[in-house]
Amino acid sequence: MQSKIREGEAHLIDDPVTLENGRWRLRLSGGRSVPLLFATGAPIERFNDGWRPAYAYDGLGVCYLLGFESEAGDRATWFIGTDGRRIGDRLDQMPAEQRALLGEVLITRGLLEPAARARDGLGRLDPALLHELLALARRPAQAPASTPLAMLEAPEGLTGAPMLRPGADGGLSLEAGWSEPQHGQATAQGAMSILCGPVLQPRAHYLLTLDLRPPPGVRSPLIGIELFAEDQSLARVWLDPEWQSDGARLAYWFALPHGAARRLRLAFRHDGDFVLAGLRVEPAATPPSDAADPSQLMQAFENIGDNCEFGLVQRAFGAEPLGLLRFAGLRTPGRLIRMLEEDFRGLGEPGSLDAVPIGEEFWIRDRIYGVAYHTFRYVHETSAEAVVEENEAKLRYLVRKFREDLEDGEKILVYKRSVTRDVAEILALQAALNRFGGRNRLLWVTESDGQHQPGDVRWVGRRLLRGFTDRISLKDAGEFDAACWLRLCRAAYDAFSAAA
Repeated sequence: MQSKIREGEAHLIDDPVTLENGRWRLRLSGGRSVPLLFATGAPIERFNDGWRPAYAYDGLGVCYLLGFESEAGDRATWFIGTDGRRIGDRLDQMPAEQRALLGEVLITRGLLEPAARARDGLGRLDPALLHELLALARRPAQAPASTPLAMLEAPEGLTGAPMLRPGADGGLSLEAGWSEPQHGQATAQGAMSILCGPVLQPRAHYLLTLDLRPPPGVRSPLIGIELFAEDQSLARVWLDPEWQSDGARLAYWFALPHGAARRLRLAFRHDGDFVLAGLRVEPAATPPSDAADPSQLMQAFENIGDNCEFGLVQRAFGAEPLGLLRFAGLRTPGRLIRMLEEDFRGLGEPGSLDAVPIGEEFWIRDRIYGVAYHTFRYVHETSAEAVVEENEAKLRYLVRKFREDLEDGEKILVYKRSVTRDVAEILALQAALNRFGGRNRLLWVTESDGQHQPGDVRWVGRRLLRGFTDRISLKDAGEFDAACWLRLCRAAYDAFSAAA
């Protein structure tokens, strides 16, 4: 049956599930769909008897809600990740980072107000779930660690360290909550299991690889495991005894805080027994940015909005890269997205530009997309006609160069947003950028929210970082903190380097 959005209720979709090639898919607005998967990646092949999927809600950006109704009139909800994986039934089963983003979306979209909830369709959710969502938005989120913990790219430059087996060598020390190791395996028992691993150096990124298996003969529901390294939560892991009876190999990036070298301490909090069959810890190649000259570092980035602040930051450090939007302003990400999706159609063509004197300087204003930018040409030295002619040719060249940069995916694109913190806007922008080559890295910069230090970065998604500054320029783009921007660029460069 064709899915449809309920009249007057944006984002609430009737008849949300369809069977395609033997696999269930969740239908979303705009003709999109995602496969329905367990947390382990196994396809969901059936739903419980007596229950039917009644609606989907896709207005939260960081996840979807799939609502069920039973023949008895009961209701239930699944949280579905943007990749189609079932996160769980409750908010506390969602990763902390995703939970914090969800709270931000509810706030920035104004969905705390009853009228907004009704228009958007949230008012149709189960009352207990709606209460939980609103409580999340009103509760300050815990600040995640400032070091990147979830690198979402293929690891490179590793050392080839051996897999450590419990009881088989001196690299692991099982401290609490484990059975006696047998044949290089140990079973985690109770609710908390702790071990110590090899000695590691601080301030380096490490890839932690685990071999986890369900206990032999177990056919229970999913086993939930939360993994901590040095008291920092890395991930929530699920083992499915039916789908993963042979075990699962999982890998996570983490970073040690400052201090002396010490043995790695790992903790597993779990709601069922599981088997640890091996563990490996490998340092990544050291990112070169700490020794990089600031001018060289700034060459690795390209400004794409929302004004010329970052272009001026680059100039402050002696970097003068050519860039289509380096000194430009686009008031909304929607304009930039349209320009990308239309492949810059008409930009720089004859008749598309005006030269407007602002003070003593000519500015270029584009009639198609509303781009406005500095020319650094002044009214006492040239004419408006000459500035227009010069910039028509210049823009056509910069469009070609920007398209090539997007196809290469080598630059770190910087989008500073002074107005909104809505991740949904940025995900849409990232999708438009990745129509060119599909490998673009985006640093989304906002003012610090009180939970993060200026200069911090955190992972939002694949090739997408959010960075925080102490202040955002609104009217005067020259009012920036150069030292904070330098810390931010170093942190972003390190994170993307460690991830790639």
